[in-house]
This record gives sequence, C-alpha cells and structure tokens, in this order.
Amino acid sequence: MRTVNKLLTAGIVLGLGFGTGLRANRRPQEPPNPEPVQTPERKPDPSRSVQPAVEDRAITHAPTESRETWNVSAYCPCVICCEKWSGDGQTANGHRIKPGDRFIAAPKGIPFGTWITVPGYGRAQVLDRGGAIKNKRLDLYFDTHKAALQWGRQHLNIKIER
Repeated sequence: MRTVNKLLTAGIVLGLGFGTGLRANRRPQEPPNPEPVQTPERKPDPSRSVQPAVEDRAITHAPTESRETWNVSAYCPCVICCEKWSGDGQTANGHRIKPGDRFIAAPKGIPFGTWITVPGYGRAQVLDRGGAIKNKRLDLYFDTHKAALQWGRQHLNIKIER
C-alpha cells in the first residue's frame, strides 16, 4: 500500500494523473455556447442528379404504348367461329360472356387484361385466345355471326397499352 501512495504522490507532483483527473496539459473547459449554431441553408445543386425512391419511379412512369399494323379479324360465339368451344359461354381466361361484351382474342405474347385500341371497334381488353391467333393477328368478339362477317378481315394500325 505504501508503494501505491508513493506512486500516486509522485504522479501528482509530476502531473501524470493516474486516474485522479489531474493533467499538466489539460485545457480549461470552455463554457457552453448559449446561442444555437446557425448553419447556412443548403440549396440543391442542379448539376447533381438525385434518383427518386423505387416507389416514386413506379408512380411516375406511364404505361407504354406501341402502334403497329396487325391482321384483325372477327368472331362470334357460334359453332362456325368457335368450333368445339362455342357452347361454354366463357373465354380462355374465364370471363363469362354477356350480350354486348367487347373483347379481343390475342396471341399468348400479349397478356390477358391488356388494353388494345382498334380503329372502328374501340378500346377493349384481351380476354381470349384462339388456335389461329398467332404472330400479329387479333380476333375481335361480336355478339352475332352477321356482325362478325360484316367486319371481315382488315389490316389496321392498332394501339397496344402495356
């Protein structure tokens, strides 16, 4: 114990401290500044681009559209147009056909629910498929065989909203 006291005394005299809180090179503490520090307001730098969050990008993007010339024909729910599928009253995606419905049969590359605008027919959703509907071919649904025949087959510039 005596050795420890001698070391502490020697440390105090020499200014070493040894945990006593005394240091020879200790600076006096500055009183706290009562005024808050004002930082200059930063203005955005136009040369730096800021990427919005993923959610923001998803909201700001409009659906894409394509305009192309397609071979557009017509069909109705009769045996002549639909063969063995004529009597079920349902499209390939499960939509129950009602009088006055307007929809389109499109190739597998165009997902169900896609909106397509066809001149002379209007805007309708893809709700059906067909065995002969491949490549750039569409089939428009009509309630009667007479209306489908009147449409015939046309090459039209259509608009697909994806």
